[in-house]
Amino acid sequence: MSSIIFTHGDCDGICSGAIAKSALDRPEVYFTNPVSLLGDLNSCKENYDNIVICDIAIDEKSSLELERRLDELSEFSDIKYIDHHPLPRLCVRLPGYIMQQAQAPNLLTGFLREN
Repeated sequence: MSSIIFTHGDCDGICSGAIAKSALDRPEVYFTNPVSLLGDLNSCKENYDNIVICDIAIDEKSSLELERRLDELSEFSDIKYIDHHPLPRLCVRLPGYIMQQAQAPNLLTGFLREN
């Protein structure tokens, strides 16, 4: 199974990415940020079985485009978007989005234990 992880380059993003990487079989890992995430997802040429996004707040300016892109990707990929930042008001739903008020590594560890 092919997997890709997009994670933030700060402390909780690095820890979250490492936890996600330990749960998947040889995933590709990319460090990104809220403003660059949509472009990074648009650059995905391969149909990945798993797409994991960790600790990346959603940029309000591109939130609707991001929602559309994640909908497209969810047709052939299992998406898990694990974050602790609040959603912008414009976002109605994001495929695979899991948000709670905790640090991202704690969210990811809890999610992996449940699954």
